[in-house]
Amino acid sequence: MHKQLGLGSISVGEPFFNTMFTWLMVPFALLLGVGPLVRWGRDRPRNIRTLLLTALVSTLVLSVLLPWLLEDKIIAMTAVGMAMACWIAVLAVAEAVQRVSRGTKTSLSYWGMVAAHLGLAVTITGIAFSQNYSVERDVRMRAGDSVTIHDYRFTFREVRDITGPNYRGGVALIG
Repeated sequence: MHKQLGLGSISVGEPFFNTMFTWLMVPFALLLGVGPLVRWGRDRPRNIRTLLLTALVSTLVLSVLLPWLLEDKIIAMTAVGMAMACWIAVLAVAEAVQRVSRGTKTSLSYWGMVAAHLGLAVTITGIAFSQNYSVERDVRMRAGDSVTIHDYRFTFREVRDITGPNYRGGVALIG
């Protein structure tokens, strides 16, 4: 609509999307962590207060400690992503431990839910680290040129033509 009115196009690319998506995910992650703990309509907040406070402290410590231990520096958005991931993971594991220790019968669908929560926590961790600690450089290279990124040296050796049954292409050799 904006473009049709002659006002130009609006980019919803990387900087805008990543920032907005992160802040939209925060309430989702909060609810996702708490959801399995609550018997909807029958529970009182005081019943899970201790567990939530313990999870909050664990989450805050881990969300700062993990980026610092793994990357030697802390980037704010990584800490936010780690806070979401740790909140979900800590509460999913705590709830599972409570159920098992009480002897509550657990179905396969329950364990599927726990696995899904942990999978989302791992996904959020991967996104947080790759978005904030990855290095990407666009460089023009000719055969024999080298580029160093951190402790890694990449040398562009050559390009070979290849022919397949229904295609032709090129393969770059990098060493």
